[in-house]
Amino acid sequence: MAAVNRFSLEVRDRAICMVTDHRGEYASQWAACQSVTQKFGTTPETLRVRVRQAQINSGVTEGVARDEKDRSRQLERENAELRRANEILRAASIFFVTEMGAFIDLNRSRWGGPADLQSFGVRSFNVVRD
Repeated sequence: MAAVNRFSLEVRDRAICMVTDHRGEYASQWAACQSVTQKFGTTPETLRVRVRQAQINSGVTEGVARDEKDRSRQLERENAELRRANEILRAASIFFVTEMGAFIDLNRSRWGGPADLQSFGVRSFNVVRD
């Protein structure tokens, strides 16, 4: 469940700007956050984290930007989905190969000849398991 944000984006952006603009007036960034949060009614830690992420996003500080994190998460979800799809396809191919062999064995006399997988053009197959 996503957290509920009490403050609009404009208010959050304004608080971040106030911390960065008035940072020189305080002994530390923490002190600036404490001062600004008294005006907005939020917690100093929340504002400190938002200021830090804003610095990373703008390239002032080293770190992973928000859009890069989002893209990484999206790629991880896609990767997991593809792994699940591959597992389903592996299971289906194993099933069909075994069923095809049983079908050939049952109908061998109807076709009149060597009825095995090689006669259908299947040279060999490997079952790959993780």
